[in-house]
Amino acid sequence: AGAVWWIQRRFAGKLAAVSQPKDPFHRMPPHEWAYQALQELLRTGQADPERAGPFFQEISRILKLYLGGRFRVELMECTTSEIPPALHQAGAAQGSILKTEQILLRCDMVKFAGHRPESAAFRSAVEEAYALVDETRPAPAAGQGAT
Repeated sequence: AGAVWWIQRRFAGKLAAVSQPKDPFHRMPPHEWAYQALQELLRTGQADPERAGPFFQEISRILKLYLGGRFRVELMECTTSEIPPALHQAGAAQGSILKTEQILLRCDMVKFAGHRPESAAFRSAVEEAYALVDETRPAPAAGQGAT
């Protein structure tokens, strides 16, 4: 009994169950999650030219999470230049890959280069993200209507 107690005490941390990472999509399809996240971003009113960095960083985060969930690849730790090859390997359409790269490059310009977009660019960036999600979402199964 003493040996079992000692082994359990010694190796309990190594034998403990690993916690599951939080599911970012909350048991919903990735495209529905992306729509909700983009709507929330617009609703919070962060489209202030003084706070352009966090706004465009959030667009980039939403797109990376969505595309990662949609095509089952890890994109959160990838740079913008690493994303197109990963999406191509996962089977994304070439047009969608180019649009993704363009949106993420514009986000990078704001986040890292200090570019200050005009107020219309905020709404346009979200609309482009919506269009990308529309283009890449899976087609509804036969017999089901579009949601």
